[in-house]
Amino acid sequence: MNKRTFQLISIIFIVVVGVMGIITYQKYTNYKSSKNEYATAKQAFDTGNRKYAEKKKSYDKTKNEYLATKEEVSKLRSNAESERSKVDKIIETYTANIHSTIKLLPTLRDKLSKMDAPEGIVFKTDPMGKPFIVHTNPTVEQAKKEWSDYWLEAEYYAEALKKESDDNFKLERVKTLIAIGRPFKDNEWPEGIESPDGMMYREIGTGGYDGDMKTNFAGLTSDAEYAEAQDDKVKNQAPSKEESLKFVKEHDKNNPDLAYNDFGVNSDSKGQFRLVKVSSKEWQEQGGTGSLGFLKVYGDGTVEDGTAEDMPEQ
Repeated sequence: MNKRTFQLISIIFIVVVGVMGIITYQKYTNYKSSKNEYATAKQAFDTGNRKYAEKKKSYDKTKNEYLATKEEVSKLRSNAESERSKVDKIIETYTANIHSTIKLLPTLRDKLSKMDAPEGIVFKTDPMGKPFIVHTNPTVEQAKKEWSDYWLEAEYYAEALKKESDDNFKLERVKTLIAIGRPFKDNEWPEGIESPDGMMYREIGTGGYDGDMKTNFAGLTSDAEYAEAQDDKVKNQAPSKEESLKFVKEHDKNNPDLAYNDFGVNSDSKGQFRLVKVSSKEWQEQGGTGSLGFLKVYGDGTVEDGTAEDMPEQ
């Protein structure tokens, strides 16, 4: 091998080695770049996996809560259906009992009407027709409960007579109301009452007394609740319509031709009187007024002539 050939081979070797080095360096550079890209990609992948795992965990938690809630709702719905069924059954039973009771009421009333209640007890019915027991000689508590309307009436009279705190007084009024339908028996009415302010005294037989006590002792309030009450303490009390008719018929010797019309109660110096107009039936049949004049009838039976001027004020 000559020197020139050796040099040529050496140059070729150096060129080949250089080319191989360049290729190797490029491969190394590419490898390093790929490695960095892989590391970045792996980091991004790991981050994505971590976020996915967190979201999956949150999703699983929410899903479990949803399933638990759904189960609870299902239980509540089931319980509600069960309770509704129970309520429907209760209502059905209650309604059936009401209908059964209503059907029995006529029979019960018929039986009660044929029964004698024990002494001191009577049967009453409520607004629905249901019978219940009340005492005719009640205690205070029984009076308040069983005779509530009468108790309110008794409280009214207790207040009028300034005995608001006297339950025994109220109880006696209730018992009297039960017995005769009035708070006081005849001849047992109070002689007088004071006005609420205590400045005025209203005596029995006056209009003010009648207004407060619901009586007609003065003869001016015939539609009063206790207009039929009588009391000997009333001075010169006018007679009732029936009594005055009796007195005038006796006065006129029961003349069948005479007719009488009541014109109400008035008073004069002798006391109260009832004014009665006397007419002739025969004259009326002939087309006339038939008027024969007026009579004043007093409580003691005295009958005197009257005039149209004796009419009470309307």
